[in-house]
Amino acid sequence: MKYSLLFLLTFVLVSCAPKFEVNSSNTSKYADPSKSIVYVGENNTLTNNISDIKLNPVLEKDKSNQEIRKIYLELYSKSNEKYQFGMIKSISISDDANNTILLNSTDFNSAPYVYMNNGKQIKSNDVIETCMFTLDKSQYESIMNSNTIDVKITGVRKNFSILNKDISKTFLVNLKSFYNSYISKTN
Repeated sequence: MKYSLLFLLTFVLVSCAPKFEVNSSNTSKYADPSKSIVYVGENNTLTNNISDIKLNPVLEKDKSNQEIRKIYLELYSKSNEKYQFGMIKSISISDDANNTILLNSTDFNSAPYVYMNNGKQIKSNDVIETCMFTLDKSQYESIMNSNTIDVKITGVRKNFSILNKDISKTFLVNLKSFYNSYISKTN
């Protein structure tokens, strides 16, 4: 009985997690929409321990010739003010062959998390931090083709390491899916 309840609770929690999905974006957040088509993978959870850290793939393609303009990884973190990174400076990803890819932040935003309750805006103690990391196709492939990875996020206020055992089982699968559907079909 105890195991059945534990299984049911685990199933409910896992099935309530947001699913990875890809959307096209026409906002200037990523690129000039008159010149580019942008595909954004959303809800790519990086760690099983902290579900509010996501590392989402983003592809910017030239509208006229469909060639790759840029590939990004977009980090999304929602945390309590006390645990925020501050300005995120870099992320390093080490693979199973001990190769390390260091990506420096190209764009950073931080804002208080505000939500609605009975029609009123409520400011919580949570902060949402986002930043973009530009990488090339070979770096993306190296990360995606790894069997294991460790990730270190470096911020002004805080650093955070995520060991392979804590990386979400779907993280690399989602990167591969995005690659196969959007990046591999582009020059």
